[in-house]
Amino acid sequence: MTQATDLTLKVTEERLRDLDLETFYYIDTSPRAAIDFVAHFVVGEDGEYLPKRQAVKLVLTGRKVSDINELAEELRQRMEETAVPNA
Repeated sequence: MTQATDLTLKVTEERLRDLDLETFYYIDTSPRAAIDFVAHFVVGEDGEYLPKRQAVKLVLTGRKVSDINELAEELRQRMEETAVPNA
């Protein structure tokens, strides 16, 4: 099995606006949605977002679907905590 590549994820307001809400909604129930969600925020060494095909390939390389689901859930939780901080 190919070793998983480290992923660099970057969340910006602009990138969030470009996210398909259906993808966000189905993260918990669809492996494809989880993959697409994580891939949407993958950046290269230059800090620029990667094209979808390249980002998906990086997300999939060396990872099980369960690993990607965990990444997606962790990313979503961090985003929610940032958007609505605990008072």
